[in-house]
Amino acid sequence: HSDAQYSLGVIYFYGKNEIKIDIKKGIYWYEKAAEQNHSDAQYSLGVIYFYGKNEIKIDIKKGIYWYEKAAEQNNVHAQHNLGMLFYEGGGNFSGIKKDIQIAIKFLTKAAEGGHSASQNKLGEIYCQGKYGIEKDIKKGVLWHTKAAEQNNSDSQNSLGLIYFQGTDGININRQEGIKWITKSAEQHNSVAEFNLAIIYYEGN
Repeated sequence: HSDAQYSLGVIYFYGKNEIKIDIKKGIYWYEKAAEQNHSDAQYSLGVIYFYGKNEIKIDIKKGIYWYEKAAEQNNVHAQHNLGMLFYEGGGNFSGIKKDIQIAIKFLTKAAEGGHSASQNKLGEIYCQGKYGIEKDIKKGVLWHTKAAEQNNSDSQNSLGLIYFQGTDGININRQEGIKWITKSAEQHNSVAEFNLAIIYYEGN
């Protein structure tokens, strides 16, 4: 049963329930589960090979292979990681070149699945109109709002500034702006704390 195999992978990989850490045994069970299309196991293998762990050497191609397998099954974490790889460009070592269209495809899938970091990144892309993507403030605000409602502090701060300052098609709403910047600052987002200090210092 793939769930049981995945659970064994977690137990051995992290050393739980008084079981000593055994990385190789953990990977063995992750792979057993992953071969049966267990998306969390596939994602875990993606992370392990992409970043390396103790005696497990970095293997970017293998990491991306497992990310893609998990992403095909709508694993939002794998979709987000692939989206960010294509957004930033993985460099020569990964074989992934910056491709904003593919990045948006993966980020959108993850965002639609409720991944707040993907929602925040889409909000940023559409609000700023980066890398040949047409600026679309309303779409950006929509994604920032979804992330902000999930307590993503970066989106809360961005949304707050949009409302506080006003922008294309978004009327100034100081009260709404301060509300979101405050929520971000309450999570110790240093940028939001700075913005809030400036707002109160200037008496706005």
